[in-house]
Amino acid sequence: MEYVKYGKSNIMYEILQFWPYIAGGILLISFGIKFVQWLAKAKDITKSILKGAIHINEKTKLPLEHQWALAVGANLSARNTMYLNSLETGMSKLTIKQLLPEWWGIETRDDAIGTLNWILKHGHQDQYDAIKPIIWNHPEDEWLDRVKALNDPDLTEKMENLMEGTLKWLEDEESDYEGDMLPDVLAWDMGRLISVARWCFEIELITEEEAWDYIFAGAKIIQRNYKSWHAVSTNYLYGRLFWGGYSMDFDVMKADHKTLMEHERSPFNTLDWNIPLP
Repeated sequence: MEYVKYGKSNIMYEILQFWPYIAGGILLISFGIKFVQWLAKAKDITKSILKGAIHINEKTKLPLEHQWALAVGANLSARNTMYLNSLETGMSKLTIKQLLPEWWGIETRDDAIGTLNWILKHGHQDQYDAIKPIIWNHPEDEWLDRVKALNDPDLTEKMENLMEGTLKWLEDEESDYEGDMLPDVLAWDMGRLISVARWCFEIELITEEEAWDYIFAGAKIIQRNYKSWHAVSTNYLYGRLFWGGYSMDFDVMKADHKTLMEHERSPFNTLDWNIPLP
């Protein structure tokens, strides 16, 4: 009977005959996914090359107070080639979906809300508050030993970051740190809060209203605690030193700071510090 040839053994034989084509199809699909990911990254890189370090959304219709709030995150926005003046970042959604899990552990709405609340209410300022009395009240040659006595290896590492990094930064002939206030890491925390809120909105983990709630909450903290955009930007750098040390691309961060302070279209030069926030 003709149909006998389609028994189990013959079916397996037919599958094995087509297996190279199946495997090739899987490889093509995998290559296609990687190619799309590469294109998304290339788009962001190309935008950076063509537009420089200042990225302005020419179509924005945001009121000045909203643009002011976004400008609190300008240092991190510049680093990631994001628009400085709109809730939309200009980054591809695929890039954001890769960035949030990799750098923030954010994959779900609950992750997003939890992380945003942590940055707003605690952030790295909690750790800095633990060592601030030591910096204020003791000579520099005692700082590290006193922090080590707290038995927190992560805190010890951050103290080492500050001691090595701040010295190198201040020795830099191009450093413009004014030293008119004891530095802190609020600008670092709130700058990151604003970027994370924007990213989470862009991939629909939070609503637009929720994004603005977080953004304005961070902006109001900054306006209460600082006196100028220069103070915000330099204290962002200080927080970056605290977190990652001088060797972790700090020269690039300094270049972003310099561009933001000098570029005529930078929000640091177009937005008055005293704009009332809602």
